[in-house]
Parts: sequence; C-alpha cells; structure tokens
Amino acid sequence: MNRHFLMAMIATFAMLSFTMTAHAAELLNVQQIELTKKGEVTPGLEEIAAIIRRSLPYEGCKLIDQQSCRLPANATLNFKGDYQLVFKTLEDGKISVTIQRKKKLLLSISITIDGTEPVVVGGFNSGNSKRVFVMRKTVVEEQKKLKEPK
Repeated sequence: MNRHFLMAMIATFAMLSFTMTAHAAELLNVQQIELTKKGEVTPGLEEIAAIIRRSLPYEGCKLIDQQSCRLPANATLNFKGDYQLVFKTLEDGKISVTIQRKKKLLLSISITIDGTEPVVVGGFNSGNSKRVFVMRKTVVEEQKKLKEPK
C-alpha cells in the first residue's frame, strides 16, 4: 500500500511541476497596402481607407502583404515587391522604422504607437498606385508551460 501511495505522490508532483499560465504578448502588426485613385477596399481595411481618404486623393485600398513581430521590436520583415522593414524599439519606447526597397533606403523614422491606433507610413510609388505600411499594436493571450521550482 505504501508503494501505491508513493507512486501516486510522484505522479501528482510530476503533474504539478509543469503548469499552464496565460500571459499577454504584444505584437506589432504590419500591413503593406496599395492605394489607388479608384477601386475597391479589401474587407477589414475600411478604417484605413477612411484615414487615407481624409488626407490623400486615393479611394482604393488593397492588402498586399501582412506580417508581425513581437514587441519590444528587434526584427527585419521582408514584404512583397522587395520591401524590407527593420524595426527596433528605442529606450524612450518609440519604434525606429527603416524602410528599404532593393537595398535602397526609402525612409527612416521613429514612430509612437498608442493603444491599437494605426500608424500609416510611406507613400512609395508603385506604377499608378502608392504603397504604404500600416502598423498597429495588438495584444494576444499566450499559453505557456512553465516549470515550477522544486
């Protein structure tokens, strides 16, 4: 009987040594968007299209590519059309954004992202359209196994 009790205690200890914990992870979501004088708006980009229409003479808003990286940022993301964006979180909390195309520097800027409000950067020529990058912070819940101390 002691042997069964001991085995049950070992099994219980083993199960308790790993627990599932949830914690929030912040992501920087980046969308590459094509702006056109006329045209449709990709579903989900209505908010961005409204922002663009208030300040630029473009009606169409098409999603070309989308990627994300963890915050604080220290990442390089490659987008369609040979665009490369380099992100680095600075000491003051701002995010340094460097945009290159075919290894040519197009823009280097520091941005602040408040809450989940989008930040639109760019306006690069692409034929009869313009390319912009929309950045916003999102929070996702992650499940992570942690080993508890013995």
